This record gives sequence, structure tokens and C-alpha cells, in this order.
Amino acid sequence: MVLFGGSGLIGRALARRLGRDRAVCTFRSRPVEGGIRYDALTADPATVLDQAGPASHALLLFANSDTRQCATDPEATRQVNVAANKRVIDALLARGIMPVFFSSDGVFDGEKGNYVEDDPVKPVMEYGKQKAEVERYLRERTDDFLILRPARVYGAAPGAGTMLDDWLQAVTEGHEIVCAHDTRFCPIDVDDLATLVTALVENDTRGVFHTGGPESATHWSLLKSLLDALDAEDRAPPLVLKSILDLADWEPRPLDTSLVSTKAYEKCGFVPADPESVIAAFARSAHAGQNAPAQRTSRHD
Repeated sequence: MVLFGGSGLIGRALARRLGRDRAVCTFRSRPVEGGIRYDALTADPATVLDQAGPASHALLLFANSDTRQCATDPEATRQVNVAANKRVIDALLARGIMPVFFSSDGVFDGEKGNYVEDDPVKPVMEYGKQKAEVERYLRERTDDFLILRPARVYGAAPGAGTMLDDWLQAVTEGHEIVCAHDTRFCPIDVDDLATLVTALVENDTRGVFHTGGPESATHWSLLKSLLDALDAEDRAPPLVLKSILDLADWEPRPLDTSLVSTKAYEKCGFVPADPESVIAAFARSAHAGQNAPAQRTSRHD
């Protein structure tokens, strides 16, 4: 299995889950042991496939996910998020390798929430528009594909670089936290996402699958849970609550991109951990000074 963009948060979790004997990772600026250097803007994906050897699936993980940059410089970001992904897809199909494309809950307009896989795609953000364009391209080229739509990814292990780490640092150092209170999404623990993805790929699954967490949340509800779990009420940093429409006023933003991911859970026999469980595990590890995941309550059915 080839992981294009294997040095990121999700790629590292998948590499741990699969092991080096089952996954070959590419990287651009952050080296991965045993990985293949690959610049999506300039390199030929066929070269990576030659080096990686035989593979049944390839996961397209690389992206410029900076939504502000996508909105303010769409032409530049499209080179990575659209053009480069299309080149990889073409190279994979030419070799009979199934593309597994990581899309986003941002392909929805956020008007209703609780989106299922068959709901119409209607992005309002440029980032979501770019993801939706690659989805369309893949559907037009082949029926032999897997499209995954994860939500916001976080993790129970401190030090992964997620929003929980940002908030923990702010609490520790007493910095002000500016937090959106009105966006709703289904966050998923990165290791649970890796479990879902691995199971879907190993089952040779095709089609579109939502891969969010089991419960919806807002940034503010997650932050409140973290402060409670850290017992930080007496040392809570200054908090400023704002609408995402004010925090990200450079383009429209969807307010409720919550996903129904039951289809993936039933296919895999696995339900990811809920936000309270992930945050409690994160807080326990933070209190213990650990950078390894604590016990969580995801479950296998």
C-alpha cells in the first residue's frame, strides 16, 4: 500500500497501524524512515510507484488544508489539491491500483448537518470546492475507487499537533484562547480513523464513506470538556467566544458539517471513541507527562 503524503498526522497514524512491511510512505519536507521523497508539484507519481513496488491500493493524503490560503490564493492551492491529485489518480489507474482519496466534510454547505453519503455535495469554502472537484474527477474516471470524508481529526496523545495541543499550551502558559462557538462537526481520534481506513481498505471496499466520529461537537464544547478534564477552572486562560463567520471572514463557512458515519462503522464492525473519552484520555496523558495514547473507549462490534 502506498501512502502519498504519509508524513502528516493521518499518514503517521496509518503507517503505525499498517507497519513498514505493509505501507510505503511519501514525504516532502518531513522525512519518514524508509519513505520516498515526493514533491506533488514537481515529481512524477509514476517514479514513486516504481520505487514502492507492487501495490493494490494507494492513499491520497497530501493536501494544502489551510482554508484561508485556499480562499485567498485558490490558483496556487489548486495546483496541489486538484491538479497534483489528478496526476496521481491517472498514474494509479494506468497501473490498476485503486485510489483511496481523502476528501473532507467541507464538501457540504453546512445548512442541515447529519449528512449521509448520498446527500448532494455543495461546498461553500474553496477548500471544499477543490476536494469536490477531485471527487467528481475520480467518479468520472472509474468505478474502482474509495472516497473517504473525515471530519476534524484530533488525538488522545499529547504532542500530535492537534487543536487539543494548542489549547493545552494556552492553558499551561495562560494565553488567551479565541474559540468558535457555532460550528458543528464530528471529530474523530486519529488512531480510530486509521483503524476505520485500514479495515475499509483490507475489505476491498469501494464507494464513498463518511469517517467522522460518533458524536457531533463544537470547538467550544470540546474546549469546555478539556478544561474540565484538566481541572483547569481555577487557572483557565482568558476566553473569547466568536462566530466562525467573524473568525474566518475571508469566505463563507459551513456551520454544521456533522456526518453520519454509520455505513463505515457497520462495514468495519468498529465505533470510534466519543469526544468525552478522547479528551479524558488526552488529559490523563497530559497530567502524566506522557506523549502516548491513554486508554480510550472506542469499541469493536
